[in-house]
Amino acid sequence: MARFPARQVVARGWARKSLLQIAYAIGVGGPLSFLVETSGTGKRSAGDIGSALRDEFELTPAGILITLDLQRQIYELTTTDGHFGRVREGFTSEQASG
Repeated sequence: MARFPARQVVARGWARKSLLQIAYAIGVGGPLSFLVETSGTGKRSAGDIGSALRDEFELTPAGILITLDLQRQIYELTTTDGHFGRVREGFTSEQASG
């Protein structure tokens, strides 16, 4: 999930480089730590960027599921019988990677 907001920092011109570190703990609703590093390329302070990102992106486990659409079942055909190597009629491994 950290990759998505980090790319937004660069895309919006807030910095040329962006690194985000998000730390979670089991049983805690949101991140314990949220660190933004721009390696000196930021046009805004790391604190301002971090505040803007935390306000915009839902970084709770439920928010990540929704943002990245992790509930969609895209691997069902490739994992039939528990093995990627089995060939199903009308489905090829090239379709899985594309």
